[in-house]
Amino acid sequence: MQPKSYTHRAFNEVPDSENRIHGDEVAAQFGFEGALVPGVIVSAYLAHPAVVAWGLDYVARGAARVVVEKPVYDDHTFTVSVEADGAHAYDAVLADAAGT
Repeated sequence: MQPKSYTHRAFNEVPDSENRIHGDEVAAQFGFEGALVPGVIVSAYLAHPAVVAWGLDYVARGAARVVVEKPVYDDHTFTVSVEADGAHAYDAVLADAAGT
């Protein structure tokens, strides 16, 4: 099975984190429009298609290279667009509703 694209709503699991950039108030002080979803969660969103397609094989032996170029905001809708790169690899881009 090949990984598939999907759409979901971002969720900040740590709004009270010691790293206050994940809270609305501090994020706004730095010019962000809201609380930032942690990079590890963004990475999980990008790996999700692999877990669905390849299951425990991916979890046990898979690898990923993730580059986060823009913040993902809590409660914003995003799409992970997947393009196959051979039988056991894919390229993915996570973008918000505006395509950013």
